[in-house]
Amino acid sequence: MDTIRRRAANPVVVGAALAFAVAAGDARAAGEPPNPLLEPRRLTALRIAGPIRIDGVLDEPAWAAAPVAEQFMQERPAPGEPSRLHTSFRVVFDDAALYVGVRLDDPAAWAIQAPVGRRDDENASDWCFVEIDSRRDRRTAFSLGVNPAGVQVDGMFLGDVTYDASWNGVWEAATRVDAGGWTAEYRIPYALLAFQLPPAGEPLRWGINVYRHNPRTGESSNWSPRMPALAGVVSLFNELVIDAAPEVRRLDVTPYALVQAARGVPGTRPGTRPDLRAGLDANLGLTSGTALSVTVLPDFGQVEADPTQLNLTTFELFQQERRPFFTEGLDAFRFDTSLALVSRDDSFADEAAFYSRRIGRPPEGDVPAGAHAPLATDILGAAKLFGRAASGWRAGVLAAATGAAGATGPAGDTRVAAPTAAAIARVVREAGAGDAELGMFASGLHRAVDGALADQLPRDAGAVGIDGRIRWDDQRYEARGWALATDQLGSAAAIARLAAAPWHNLLRVDAPRLRLSDGATRLSGIAGEARLAQVGGALHWLVAARAMSPGFDVNGLGFQRNSDWLLLAGQWSYDQYVQTSWLRRWQVGSDNAGVGWSWGGERRAAVVDGFLSLVFANYWDATLTAQHELAALSTEWLRGGPALALPPREQARLSIHSDTRRTSLAGLDAAVMTEPGSGSRSAALSPSLTLRLSDHIAGTLGATYQDQTVGWQLVASPGGPAAAPDGSYLVGRLHQRTLSLSLRADLAISPRLILQLYAQPFATVGRYDRYARLADPRAARPDDRFTALSTELTGDATTLTFPGMPGFSIARPDGAGRSLIANAVARWELAPGSFLTAVWSHRGDAAETTTTARLAGELDRAAREPGSDTVLVKLGWRWAP
Repeated sequence: MDTIRRRAANPVVVGAALAFAVAAGDARAAGEPPNPLLEPRRLTALRIAGPIRIDGVLDEPAWAAAPVAEQFMQERPAPGEPSRLHTSFRVVFDDAALYVGVRLDDPAAWAIQAPVGRRDDENASDWCFVEIDSRRDRRTAFSLGVNPAGVQVDGMFLGDVTYDASWNGVWEAATRVDAGGWTAEYRIPYALLAFQLPPAGEPLRWGINVYRHNPRTGESSNWSPRMPALAGVVSLFNELVIDAAPEVRRLDVTPYALVQAARGVPGTRPGTRPDLRAGLDANLGLTSGTALSVTVLPDFGQVEADPTQLNLTTFELFQQERRPFFTEGLDAFRFDTSLALVSRDDSFADEAAFYSRRIGRPPEGDVPAGAHAPLATDILGAAKLFGRAASGWRAGVLAAATGAAGATGPAGDTRVAAPTAAAIARVVREAGAGDAELGMFASGLHRAVDGALADQLPRDAGAVGIDGRIRWDDQRYEARGWALATDQLGSAAAIARLAAAPWHNLLRVDAPRLRLSDGATRLSGIAGEARLAQVGGALHWLVAARAMSPGFDVNGLGFQRNSDWLLLAGQWSYDQYVQTSWLRRWQVGSDNAGVGWSWGGERRAAVVDGFLSLVFANYWDATLTAQHELAALSTEWLRGGPALALPPREQARLSIHSDTRRTSLAGLDAAVMTEPGSGSRSAALSPSLTLRLSDHIAGTLGATYQDQTVGWQLVASPGGPAAAPDGSYLVGRLHQRTLSLSLRADLAISPRLILQLYAQPFATVGRYDRYARLADPRAARPDDRFTALSTELTGDATTLTFPGMPGFSIARPDGAGRSLIANAVARWELAPGSFLTAVWSHRGDAAETTTTARLAGELDRAAREPGSDTVLVKLGWRWAP
């Protein structure tokens, strides 16, 4: 279901509704009455004097007196046609909250799907969403959903069309199922919504939509226009008029207390007593459109652990933000620099000027051999101030402080993280009813480094930037652009270390242009992008040009995989909804095409793909993608060595999913890759199965198996831990097999009391052969780029000696790794926004040098691997006067 809403909000999705809209225009020109479903509509809320009981029954007199909104329009399966299921709603209000009552008729009420699940689990169910653009900026909206069992989900629309499910709010809803359908009743406090009070004597004017999804019929419908051919979502909301402006009071404080016991956690000493901690979160409304949020000694112990992933690249893996303080209001600080382009290990899809997981990140300092560092640094406190003015300005400021951290080892404690202060500021000016905007961004990071840390980490990092966007021709076309400048300051040793980092490689032996001046204490860079796109109509396309200098670096508070790029990228898609005996929708296009060079003119990437996506009459779907990558230079493959010419490669992916309307469903993703020039190949298979045994019990099982061969995997280099005496770069052919399982079980006793179990065993086994020495990294023939070494290698179980290199040996690269992540969570919502949470979490991992390990055996050992265990009980009580 979540997938359905995301697709509905994606402007790339276009379809047969365009023909409907054109036909409506032709009919209007011919003198026929316009389709009322496409015309702007207005609903006036009714002020009430008496209380409204949130029980799912609209029996208070106010509901009968309030104006009614109805006549919903299909989004699918027949875009633009009147809904086949009658839906109506009313809105009333008092000085504290907005109340929405929705009636969802269904002649087959016995077939209403109402599974019970955890909050924010948008599973296969009947759903009703109330969506409110309280800022009336036509760009952002709060989305509040409930299913017939009372399960609540919420999120936000950002940038008109992007749906962010990570946002959470405190609001109430109740539902009731009867013989004629079901009813949803909402209480939405003004404190939840961000808005500007109107001038005295004028009413509030907000945007509103009510969205309904019925899985039995496959129908999704809306009160406001939302069709595949229309370039917009929030910008098309109809109007809600609230005749009397409320007096808004925003203040809520949520103190928490927890007790935590840990065993075997890295960075803790044996026999540590249970940890008693307390902190608080507070939200204060300074004005109707401005809010201040503060957290002191926050605890994120109940947040799920990140899944284990195999990473053979030099780049960091992107992880989703899950911590509540940072997910709420994150749109106020968003400076989007992502680009949908992936070439080999280089991906720009997750690039961002602000990556909130940098706050409280794992320690960055060197950990001595045998020592253990904590998994994260403690956040001492953070505050954010954000809001919007009626004149069209919106702004946000965030500040945070984290403490020092030490690694515990045989030689004592070693400082691996310094006290750090971080700040982010964002301001945006909107114009043209949300069709245009101009924004600015600034971030700063200061580390109080001393001693050894001063030679490992820059002391200061900063970034400043500007961005803009404009839409025209009824929002059919969009132009966007941004520019950023970054600066890093520190000791000469710290800056030299940063310059040698994988995302810079400024010490590359074959690129004198990248050299830093001797003793440099600063590293600076610039980046920018311009793009043009058609986001409305039958055909969608996008072209983008990006430049990123070698010294550009936002990794202090942002996310960036590497620098030194000149890029051209493009996308296109064509989408049609059809009604045949076997097909409902088809889409064709290319979503990963581009070419890139270094600033020195080296071609680093050249890729093009094409895809075909089908939705069948039985609501199964399938997508087939084929991709070709041309030969390109990798400046990071040899990790500081010369650029290596990589041969062409081919990839294909297939994704199949069963009917997402069903409570139980299955999926299969498969991918293959071949690179004949280097002897590399891979095949991956990822099946998944979701079973709902009853309305209260559900389980999900997923697996990923990958078998890959990397023809030129680096095993020794002059700058690495193993350095050949003649300065050679040595590679080997790596055979890697990986198996990962994920198991989740949910027991929903009620929408307010949920038990969850999660486990992810992971195992990988790698073998090396065909060792070779780098000869000519840019030779025309792939076979000439390396010289094979003798197969008569000597050594033992842990070391490997190469013939012709007396006295030189390396640690045998063959090995196996395994891990197990598991947790159990019980969460009881005592009152709206107040929770009692009990968590047990386990993490065990191990790696060893071996040539005899078997994948199945490693997976079995992962389940029995001793590791760390943490148990915590946390009570957070929300107080709102």
